[in-house]
Amino acid sequence: MFSPNFSISTSSTPGANSLHDVMLAIGKQLSIKKGRAVIKEGSYNRSFCYVQKGIFKTLKEVSERPYILGFTFADGIACCPTSLLNGLPNNFTIEAITDAEVLICDWKDFELYADKETYNSIIKYLLIYNLSFVEGRLVDAISLNAEQGYRRMSLQQPDKLRQIPLSYIASYLGISIERLSRIRRKMKFDLNEILH
Repeated sequence: MFSPNFSISTSSTPGANSLHDVMLAIGKQLSIKKGRAVIKEGSYNRSFCYVQKGIFKTLKEVSERPYILGFTFADGIACCPTSLLNGLPNNFTIEAITDAEVLICDWKDFELYADKETYNSIIKYLLIYNLSFVEGRLVDAISLNAEQGYRRMSLQQPDKLRQIPLSYIASYLGISIERLSRIRRKMKFDLNEILH
C-alpha cells in the first residue's frame, strides 16, 4: 500500500536500518505466484511482507467493486498497519501483480527478536512509512485530476508504471480504462507536438 519511492534499504529515516535487519533475521522466504494474496481483507493475519522481488497491489472491496489503493514494489513493505499494530481484521487485500519473492515476518517473532529501543524505533518508522503514503494520496486526491495524476506517475516512476497493467492504473486513479487510454493518447500527442 505504500509509496513506490519509499525504499527500506536506502532510507535514512531512523528505524529503517533496524527494520531491514530484523526482517532479514526473522523473515521466512516465500515465492508468491501472480494473483495470489498475501493478506486478505477480514483476516486476522498478524504478519508483514518485505518485498524482495515483484509488485503487489493493495485493494479494498466496496459494494463488491474492487478499488486499488496503492502498489508495493521491491524493497517495500506490504502490510495492513491497523491490523498489524492492533490485532484487528485486515482492512484490505494485498495481492501479487507479478510472480514475487518476499520475506514473511510474523509480528510475534518481531516482538521477541527486537529489544525495546529497536522495537520503538521500528514502530515509529512504520507509522511514518504509512503516514507518508496516506498524506501523499490525500494531497493528490484533492489537488490533481486523473490526467495530472497519471502525468505525475509517468514522470516520477516511468519504469515501475510500465510494469503495472493499465486496468490497475485506471482503478488507482479512479477512472475507466477508456478514459486512461484517452489520457495516454493525449500525452503521446502532446509529446509529439513538442518534439516536432
